Amino acid sequence: MLRASNIRKLASSAQVKNINPWKFVEDILPPIQIPTPDMNQKFPTPTGWQPPSPDLQTFDYPYFVERNRFHELDLVEEERSTEFFDLNYDNRYQDKHDIALRRRNPSDDMPVTHLYNCSGDIFQLRNEICAYLEEISGEPVAGQADEPEARITVTGKYSDFIRDFLYDKGF
Repeated sequence: MLRASNIRKLASSAQVKNINPWKFVEDILPPIQIPTPDMNQKFPTPTGWQPPSPDLQTFDYPYFVERNRFHELDLVEEERSTEFFDLNYDNRYQDKHDIALRRRNPSDDMPVTHLYNCSGDIFQLRNEICAYLEEISGEPVAGQADEPEARITVTGKYSDFIRDFLYDKGF
């Protein structure tokens, strides 16, 4: 039977002091850095990813789209609701978000696609993206460039088309 005095003796022994206590924790922790992709494989990969063009510096675009830390273009699709809560309703005694969910009409939601990490002349990039999407879809596409957020937003779910457009440009 282990007693407190035996545990203290065991803990103070040289055998326990020589063990690195973090060794087992470090084995299960994920790597701190994202590994660099293997450039000796065939591109695009089965997932559709491809690296930036090696001669991107020579293209001389007035804009630039950076990739995120996972080496991907930062594209996000979302459904933006048209109303968050009814301002004319007396909601002093109820949670306004509960009222919003109750009165919200999901058919009024508008799909939008965001492209993040844009720099340079993002208004020209927005115009080129919108022209490309209008050519593909045959419908007018509204776009918004937000310089402080380094973001371009277009109406519709077009992340795959925008990704292909940027890959063709070399980004």
